[in-house]
Parts: sequence; structure tokens; C-alpha cells
Amino acid sequence: MVNPIWKVENKKIKKQEVKTKALKGSLVEITEGLKMEDSISSVKTGMKEGMEVGADVKSLKEIHKSYQQGSQEFPILKGIDLHVEEGDFLAIMGHLDLVNQP
Repeated sequence: MVNPIWKVENKKIKKQEVKTKALKGSLVEITEGLKMEDSISSVKTGMKEGMEVGADVKSLKEIHKSYQQGSQEFPILKGIDLHVEEGDFLAIMGHLDLVNQP
């Protein structure tokens, strides 16, 4: 499936077509069209090609995330704090099948 996304170059956005593969639920994997060092922006109403991005500063404190499989709980994030400043990009990545490990 081919989808447009917003790629960030020099703090400005531009449309970039990428190929995706459907995963579980609403998750998709980008299979073509981006390199690991590329940055993307989440889509927001009113975005137009050439707009500047990165003016927001976001802080999150005491983030916890865990997954449950049967009666067993798997903690993934354990009370971390994040502070993302203008021009910074952040991704939290891991294996989707982590909970399926015995």
C-alpha cells in the first residue's frame, strides 16, 4: 500500500510517498520510501508543504507501559521521563513480539 507522510527536512515538511505493510490492529510498517536517518512529523490538521515544524517543547514524566499475556505482566517502560525540545525527534522502538516470548 502506498501512503503519503510528512518528511522533515531542514525543519520544514514535505510530502513523501512511502510503501507500508499492515501489522496488527491499526499499526503499519514503512517498508520503502524512508531511510533510518530520515525524520517524519505526525499529521495534524492544517499542515501544508513547506511549513516549519519543531517549535513545540514537550515533557512527559513517569511514563509506564506494560503488556499483559494471560496472568503474566510484562513491564516495558518503567517510570521514565522525557523532554523533547525544538528540533529534536524521538522514537521509542522495540520488538512487537516481545510479549510472545516464553
